[in-house]
Parts: sequence; C-alpha cells; structure tokens
Amino acid sequence: MALGIGISGPRGGGGGAIPSLSIEVFSDAGLTIPITSADFGDTVYINITTSISSPTEYRFLIFESSIIGNYTLQAGATLAYTISSFNDLIIFAESEDGVSVAAALTPFELTINSDADANAYVAKHNSLSGITMAVPQKAAVQWVYQALKGYGTTFGSDLWTKLVTSNSEIYAFTPVSSVVASLPTMAIDWIDTATPCTIVGFTPSDVANDGVTGGNGKYLIMKTAPSDFGQNDAGADAFGRTTLSGYSANSAIGSNKGANGDTEGTLIFISNNTFIDKVNSVNTARVNTNGIGMHSVNRVLSTQSQFWFNGVLYPKTSTSTTPSTSKFYGFSTNANGTPWRNINGKLAMLSARCGFTNNEMNDWNEIWQYFAAHMND
Repeated sequence: MALGIGISGPRGGGGGAIPSLSIEVFSDAGLTIPITSADFGDTVYINITTSISSPTEYRFLIFESSIIGNYTLQAGATLAYTISSFNDLIIFAESEDGVSVAAALTPFELTINSDADANAYVAKHNSLSGITMAVPQKAAVQWVYQALKGYGTTFGSDLWTKLVTSNSEIYAFTPVSSVVASLPTMAIDWIDTATPCTIVGFTPSDVANDGVTGGNGKYLIMKTAPSDFGQNDAGADAFGRTTLSGYSANSAIGSNKGANGDTEGTLIFISNNTFIDKVNSVNTARVNTNGIGMHSVNRVLSTQSQFWFNGVLYPKTSTSTTPSTSKFYGFSTNANGTPWRNINGKLAMLSARCGFTNNEMNDWNEIWQYFAAHMND
C-alpha cells in the first residue's frame, strides 16, 4: 500500500504556497475505518484531502489493471466505488479551485483479496494439471465462489453455507485456459477440494475447454448418495452442452434402487424432446425442445418434485419416497451398482446437493449460466 501524497502549484506558474493532496480509502461512508485491502464486491470510499481551501472539482483515476482506468470528475471529495475486479486498484487523484491544482505524486494501492475457497480450488487444479490456470478462468472461478456466498446474484442467497453443512458436492469442469483442458481436474469437488470423486473410463480427448463428453463405460463415482440428504431436502444438477436425442444413452446423473433408471431414486435424464427427472420418487416426464443448459431436480416438499430448466420451474405433484443408498454416478446412473445409460453428450457441470428454495434456485441457475459462459474467456 502507498498513501498517495502529492504537490502541484498554481496554474500558469507563479509564487505562493504549493498545495498538497493525499488519498485515503475507507470501508464506511463516515470515513472512520481506513483500509488498505478490500474484498471483491465491497463498496469502498475513496477520500481526497487537500490544502486547497475551496476546491471546485475532484478528479479520480482508478486502474483495475495496467491498461484499464475508470475516470470520475465530481464536486465532492469522496467517491464511493464498488470493487468489480480481482486485480489490485491503483488510485490517482487531483483537486483544483480554478487557480491552483494539487495531484498525488504516488498513487494509493488498494489490495483486493481473493476468496480463500476459490484459491484452494485453483491450487488443487494447478497441482493436478501441472499448469497454472489462466487469468480469465481464475477470474471466473473467483466470481462463482463469491456468488455462492451471496454476492452478485439476484437474491443474494448464501448457498455456500447450505452446501457445506449438507456435504453437497459440485464438479464444474474448468479448463486450464481457453485452449487447454486437463482430465485429472474433472474430479475436483468444489466444496471439498481435498477429496476427489473417482474417474472411470475417461480419456484426455474427452475433456475440452467447454466441458467433458461422456460415453459407454465413462462415468464418475461421486461421494454421496441421495440418502445422505433429507428425503424432502435434496437436489441434483447437470449443465448440458449438446442436444441429445433418443433414450439409449442420456443419463446425466443419478442413483436408483433397482437395476435400471425406471425404479425409485433420483435422476436427470436428457433427450432432445423429453426430459425425465425424479428426486426421491418414481419417474416424471417433462417436455422441452432443447437439451442445452442447466437441468436441475429439486425437492423441498413431500408432495412436490421440481424440475428446473435454465431457471424456469416445472413443478410436479409427486409423493417422496425413501432415498436410494447407492452413490450418485455422474455421466450415468447408478442402478443398484451398475452404470445405466451413460450419457454420450457433453456436460459443463454436475452436482448432488441439498434442496433449495425458489429464490435460491434462481441464484443457483445464474451462477452456473455465468460459469458456462466464461469457461472459454
């Protein structure tokens, strides 16, 4: 951190005292708590103090990177600024009264803190890939973790606390960069980065910068079963990247009690015109025209199951049943110990989790739509 202190002089030269200027940043509008660092999403208050007795204007130039600056000209000495970048801020300032001008010789540097859980994910990703994650992908990861904790979504839901306390698991397939992807990294659980799932059958060619393609004999053995969540407090998700047709190979995630996916359990099954979903129940059918996007099953009531597609709710009257005790399979369904109808399309993320309210489901969808849109930045 550098405190911006500077000097200048009268316009056009001349004698007289040389005016001074300093820059400080505070966490509160009352300017009582000075800070040298802030979190992504915080609103901070940048204040100019100058020896010019009656300044008529103040100028703020704030850099969020080495080349992108935000310029503000105003009559007041304090600027409220919301942190929208993970780069440290470099702040320059000036003031003047029409006769004299004061400017900072050195800028004020405000350190922007990254999310500790995001850092843990990126570190694990770097370790498994052997390559440092590129800046755009790292920024997207940071944003997702912040959003899970309530920043940047419509309703500001704290999903993170619910996910952690319920031992939910998320597999969002982040590439190393817009052109490089890594097979081992697909096993990283975003909630518990230290404990991966098990990869079965996949090869490096299945992993791309926009997701992972499944197929016969390819699936993830996840860490939880539907029985690890409440009978009426459960959900699962899959973000589809390709339109799928037919019924031969389209199970994105699931766990069932019997030898196939038609028995009781939890399942997301995708095709080009019919989506079959269930959560602690028997099958229910949904009709739609496109398999690309965010598919979610969700249950918070004993009398209703929910299917969400790209943020739109399709409720179904459905009495809940005792959850399956078989671990979830990703890119397939665990049909009582046997992979069933492995999906042959591409997925960007999978999750097994607790149930969410409608507002939480809307925020949840926004987060993963953002992630999918920024994987290739």
